[in-house]
Amino acid sequence: LIANGVCEMMLVGDPDQTIYEWRNAEPILFNQKYNLWKQNSVELKENWRSTQSICDFACKISSSNAPMIAKNKELTDFEIMPDFWRYTRDEELPNLLSRFIDECKKHAIKGSGINLLTRGKEILNAIVPGSVQRGGLNPWKNHFTKEVARSKFLFDSGKFRDASRILEREMCKLISKKPLCRTKDLDAVVEKVGFVNWRGQLYQFLDSLPITNCILSQWILEANFKIGTNNFVSELVPELSIKRNSGPHRHSELTFSELFGTPAVVQENLACSLGTVHSAKGKSLDAVLLVLKKRAGRGKDYTNLFNCDILQNEELRVLYVAITRARKFLVLAVPDDCITSWKCKFEK
Repeated sequence: LIANGVCEMMLVGDPDQTIYEWRNAEPILFNQKYNLWKQNSVELKENWRSTQSICDFACKISSSNAPMIAKNKELTDFEIMPDFWRYTRDEELPNLLSRFIDECKKHAIKGSGINLLTRGKEILNAIVPGSVQRGGLNPWKNHFTKEVARSKFLFDSGKFRDASRILEREMCKLISKKPLCRTKDLDAVVEKVGFVNWRGQLYQFLDSLPITNCILSQWILEANFKIGTNNFVSELVPELSIKRNSGPHRHSELTFSELFGTPAVVQENLACSLGTVHSAKGKSLDAVLLVLKKRAGRGKDYTNLFNCDILQNEELRVLYVAITRARKFLVLAVPDDCITSWKCKFEK
């Protein structure tokens, strides 16, 4: 940008929050530029999101030498110290969530202000069954069958836009005979068919497919019959197919909820919101219950990471991001056999 004439530029960021290393988001890149422009750089110390107690808590693993100063006067009545809750088995976690919701209500925090965060998706299902799809399920013989089934499942859940987007990309690949659907490919298909006609045919196709309230094998059988009677897709769409049952893998008996989860339905019946730390990046959440396993995402015990430099360890930065989402109330649920180490690190 500078080489091409840009005269003024401002970079703003927090190297402690770089949690997408696989996309080259590395703290060293930001800090190199910060140091290069040192004479024109400013280190920001004011925090307008969280209470002072949460700021002090986060500073225990921050790379900054100076503490953050909480400046939001609206939060002065919420000086609740962050807390650690212990659990010994995953089966205890639903009770911890109920306890957390009750505590939030005592502080007049309700609805979307109450948030459960975890390091990964699987533990969400241990706490709230059905909150995310089960891992390791792959009954599909081809990608097209999976995407058509997923599209119809979303359609039945009332997510018409998401369903249409998935289906139109799959149909675009069939029509253009390309492995990918680029924007220009989709534009060409829509122009040829006509926008209104294209959207109408997609809707009719989705509406004609059987409802996804049955086992997978039954749905595949009925769906192929419907496809054969649809003039718009019968000549384009290959036969939908799944793998044969083998040993413990009963592909034909799977339900759509098992395959794609029911997070929307589950969350509607909950008194809180669910998500992973990565999904909460950039958000401000009134209350956060952060549930962690003994080991971090890459297999090392959290307690063995506490003496690491946060700029050299992405797992610590993920932890830092989770902690700094909270505005008013923060609780960390950790295994009983390592809670002492957590407290020594954060409460000293």
